[in-house]
Amino acid sequence: KQWYQRRVRGSSGAITCTCTDGYEGFDCRSFTGGMSFNGYTSAVAFGATTVPILAGDQTVSIDFSKSATEIGEMVKLEIGDCTVTLNAAGGDKYKVGDNEVTVTGNTITMMLDGTNAKIGGTTVADCAIGDVLSLEAKVTLGGSDPASDDVTLQDSRFQGCISKVTVNSMDVMRHTASDYTIAYVDTTQCIDDLAAPDPCATDVDPCLNEGVCSVVAADNSASCACKVPFIIEPTCTRKEYCVEGHNCDAENGVCQELNTQEDCEAAKAEKDGLKCGDDDVWYFYCKCNDGYIGDDCSTKKRMDLIVFEI
Repeated sequence: KQWYQRRVRGSSGAITCTCTDGYEGFDCRSFTGGMSFNGYTSAVAFGATTVPILAGDQTVSIDFSKSATEIGEMVKLEIGDCTVTLNAAGGDKYKVGDNEVTVTGNTITMMLDGTNAKIGGTTVADCAIGDVLSLEAKVTLGGSDPASDDVTLQDSRFQGCISKVTVNSMDVMRHTASDYTIAYVDTTQCIDDLAAPDPCATDVDPCLNEGVCSVVAADNSASCACKVPFIIEPTCTRKEYCVEGHNCDAENGVCQELNTQEDCEAAKAEKDGLKCGDDDVWYFYCKCNDGYIGDDCSTKKRMDLIVFEI
């Protein structure tokens, strides 16, 4: 935790803000290390910030770090009628729409001349800005497509860190009230290859009854490989075979649930041929009415004829 103080005008006291991990500043709105994304994040949108418009070119600067192989949407900038979406394209290649540019280092500078957006002198997008003194800018980090409630791993999502986005030297990330989702985002440090949290490594095992947990890469969710009779997904709870799933003849017998293989061994006294091994159906059996036999109690017991010679 970090502490900052500011005086309140007209008061002899002071307000002290206690910042949570990853934030700093007198009002706890600054990020200590930027924002790190792991590729699953929903869009992080910094809502409308009024930025000054200069007499000449407008300058947008993006500071970042990423792995060499990263592809994905880094920043979407909306300023006036101009929308520019910057994508990492692997190595030192970056794309805006179909236009690709090469930029070395960890800072990309974009110039807006009122008509076009340019990176390193290359026009990458049409970008109309009117003759005004200021405009509202909106910045979205980490991926704005698909919809923000669709948390899946896709190439359109960025894995890496955005530490600063400035428009004419105004830090948009730290100057505006923000509307964003923090899920799968680390604000405490800049991480090039931030890993998603392991859904199987939680305090409470997502898979019950000795189910084996694995990670589904598509949405970073837990998947359980269940053992019978605990086959009810998603957490491997027990199936009630005597409610659904047994083959007992309802007219000649009744289904009996067994909780353990030890219970199965004890039930052999009532059911001939009952098997209780790991690969056997030990968790229920059909208890037959008098006069009937068989696994499903559908076979009528034969009464052998005894012949006496006189």
